[in-house]
Amino acid sequence: DMLMRISKYMCDTKQEYAVRYIPQSLCWTEGPETLKIFKRQRVRWGRGLYQIFSTYYKLLFNPKYKTLGMIVLPYNFIFEFCAPFIEFLGIICYIYLIASHLVNWPFAIILLLFVYSFSILITLLAIVWDQLIIRRYSLKEMIRLCLFAFLEPILYHPLVVIFSLWGYGNQLLKIKSNWGHMERKGFGNSTKMEPVTTHSTIV
Repeated sequence: DMLMRISKYMCDTKQEYAVRYIPQSLCWTEGPETLKIFKRQRVRWGRGLYQIFSTYYKLLFNPKYKTLGMIVLPYNFIFEFCAPFIEFLGIICYIYLIASHLVNWPFAIILLLFVYSFSILITLLAIVWDQLIIRRYSLKEMIRLCLFAFLEPILYHPLVVIFSLWGYGNQLLKIKSNWGHMERKGFGNSTKMEPVTTHSTIV
């Protein structure tokens, strides 16, 4: 939201600006340790994404906002915001086709294997490329990451889709959310941050 506000202001006032990407991380955060915390995080992210587009929808495909309006927001709208809807509807459609005996199974199996293999290939390339440039992982960690790549399309990704839609629904129905306990173990003794309550609104 902060980045969107600044970018919109710069375009409205016709000032030159640039958003730069730094490939190497300058800070780190810990991933959720449990499914409950992971769900809470992803539902919150989905809700936040919904808020962003409900607030800045007038910027979409608006030439006044240059790259922001014509490339950045449309890309995120299609591939981030709409992706869970498209995937969920695709599954419903697939189930209907199976129930109606309209699936060409030899072709469907080949297509599913291709999509699954392509997804794994992209993940493995990202891991190997990162290791070639930065070398941040040990051999044991590399092997674990590569093995998890085979589980991501069938375990991790479906949960991301479900929790994103959950967040959209919470925002659409104006259900108040609670930030909750963000548990962090750190590199030493386990720690727990104090709970913070939020109503997930943009001001």
